[in-house]
Amino acid sequence: MTEEDIRRAEALMAEGWPARETETMAGWSCGFDAGVTRRANSVLPLAWDGGDLDAAIDAVEAAYAARGLPPIFKLAPGAQPAELDARLAARGYGEEGHALVLGRPLAGAETTPALPVRLSATPPEGWAEIVQGGGPERAVRDAIVGRIRRPRLFALAEVEGVPAAAGLGVVLDELLLVTALVTRPDLRRRGAARAVLAALCRDAAAQGVADLILQVEADNPPALRLYEALGWRRLYAYAYRARRS
Repeated sequence: MTEEDIRRAEALMAEGWPARETETMAGWSCGFDAGVTRRANSVLPLAWDGGDLDAAIDAVEAAYAARGLPPIFKLAPGAQPAELDARLAARGYGEEGHALVLGRPLAGAETTPALPVRLSATPPEGWAEIVQGGGPERAVRDAIVGRIRRPRLFALAEVEGVPAAAGLGVVLDELLLVTALVTRPDLRRRGAARAVLAALCRDAAAQGVADLILQVEADNPPALRLYEALGWRRLYAYAYRARRS
């Protein structure tokens, strides 16, 4: 992928996990959402208005501090300006959240789930319990999902009648973003995640999707093995830089 391709993919994927509040600063898109998930609480530096870089970072830091949040930048190839990563490192920002973006054509993808899968445009019963978990973050995560304006495909796979894995597909023009794919720990290695992916691919074919894309943590070998076995390939890597007190 070219850097231009990556910037377009990053902009589209941001629509698949929208923050409660966004503000454009120096050309960067800054997301704020109670500190729940890095994706919804970080700077996406896909464009740059020029000017004093340190002053722009200072302004970002002030905006996050005003909301009680640490400043976090998501850095993928093509982040703007080119010297941003080095400047953040010099200011004491550490790397965290290393991840990979994987993709594959929809053509040839597995589309026949080996397990029962419930698929709908709204979350089926049991979906949120697997994907969103509990605790005080649950309401924030539910609100993020509720703000997605693109077509959504919610999938829930069952093992012997028990909800086992769930995922979300977001149709972004010709791309299907697969996100929030989670398997219950006690039901892993039963083919549930694979069934979710197959069901999402089957439905995406009727929505004009040509390619699939997802984000996965770089230190998740089981997930990476599954995706590789299903024909997904690495497109690029990214990480976050954060300054935490």
